[in-house]
Amino acid sequence: MPHLPEGLLNRTSLLPGSTPDGSPARVLLKAASAQDLSRELSLAGVEKEVLPGVRIQLKPGHAYMLIITLGSGEFYSANENADYYNERAGKVVTFPAPIGQKTMVLGNGIAENHHTFTDMGAVYRNHKTQLTHKVPPSGAIVWDRFNERMHRGELIAELPISGWETELDMHERGIPLMWSQGSGCPSDFCGACGFEFTSRKPSRCIHELQEKLCIRPDGYQNCIYCPDPIFYDISYVGANPAAKIAFGLRKLAQSEETMSLIPKMAESDPGIVYHKMYCSGRKPAAIVLDKLMQEESLVSDDMVPGIEQELLPEPMLDKDFVGTCKKIDLNELLAALLELKIMLTPTQWWRIFNPETQGEPSGVSGFLGALPTVFGQAALGHEDAFLRDTSYLPTRSAPPHVLRQLEPFVSDLAVKPSVKVIIIKRATAHVCRPKPAAKDLYLAREYARYQLESLTAPGMPLAARWCALVNKAGI
Repeated sequence: MPHLPEGLLNRTSLLPGSTPDGSPARVLLKAASAQDLSRELSLAGVEKEVLPGVRIQLKPGHAYMLIITLGSGEFYSANENADYYNERAGKVVTFPAPIGQKTMVLGNGIAENHHTFTDMGAVYRNHKTQLTHKVPPSGAIVWDRFNERMHRGELIAELPISGWETELDMHERGIPLMWSQGSGCPSDFCGACGFEFTSRKPSRCIHELQEKLCIRPDGYQNCIYCPDPIFYDISYVGANPAAKIAFGLRKLAQSEETMSLIPKMAESDPGIVYHKMYCSGRKPAAIVLDKLMQEESLVSDDMVPGIEQELLPEPMLDKDFVGTCKKIDLNELLAALLELKIMLTPTQWWRIFNPETQGEPSGVSGFLGALPTVFGQAALGHEDAFLRDTSYLPTRSAPPHVLRQLEPFVSDLAVKPSVKVIIIKRATAHVCRPKPAAKDLYLAREYARYQLESLTAPGMPLAARWCALVNKAGI
């Protein structure tokens, strides 16, 4: 293969066969330069986004390390085992050499299932996870999340210092600690032909047996789709993981340090200090969620016309407001909205937080259709993760010039703690919206998280009824 330019990561994989000179054939996989890696995966990009909301009970004799687990296939391609993990449910893939169906809709991806690391995972060495290995876990996973901005998973591993002295010393000396995730899927699918196989099904297709990562004449690179993963293992593997982005970003704390993680960084980072102080005055999220669920259960379909009459913004005012918001830094915007006691409606939130869309995007009705029962669904699902997140709360105070830009909208758009809705009988039934797709359900939950966090903010009225009403009407 050609000489790699200086600075490129050594991210290649062996191919079956050899080159004309007899050397092993290799393929260069998708990779960033070392400069890109240090910029995009640096702790500076993680501290402000991930760590402000983290609170962990530190155990004596333990160290805590922030680790990248894996990246979504859409952005990082398949790993060196050819495993391709889609980011979210609903991705449609086409098989270039199908043995049956030509296309397939993949199930849940990393974003939906990364929480299984904390639900059922642990820390091991070299994937020694089987009972036959007779090796207990080497640590615990105490926190995880899917990093939306970086399209990757991250977790915090709790490591007993007595068993990890060598590796922790290596890390202190700047030697990267490389990790590898272990997961299981109900079925894997060959990306070339769609052949379905499992660990208990011995047969494999030719692409999986002999042509992993081979690039076909049509330009397609053979991979294995791994939908609906259950993550049960993060293993230290030395220097050669299948996913080269899986390494320890930083040791965060040890038991002799304060119970709040990274005290030195908190002292030096004004954003973290502000965020912690702001969050310390929050209303209890569990109480707010209970109130939202209660109000959600009281809203009925026949209330929708009255809700629209009472709460629907005037179209030109709404357009001007969204246009103004789009020009403001999101962190400054969130801070200003909370200070002015304005909460974004579902369609306003969609347009502001989905900058690639223009106006009302295609599929917005499916998103709106998922909102009327979103808080009840959150309580039935991953309530702990839903309650502990604070990423919509600001890391700085609102600048005066931003407040001045938004103040003209306060009289019309400030959230109403109590709303009276008149039942208006319509001649025709309310239009039914399409069944929400997986992306719609995800966005509905994300908007509900924004509502919940906003209501917990210091000084914000507990306008749970307002939230339930705008969700029902899809305003």
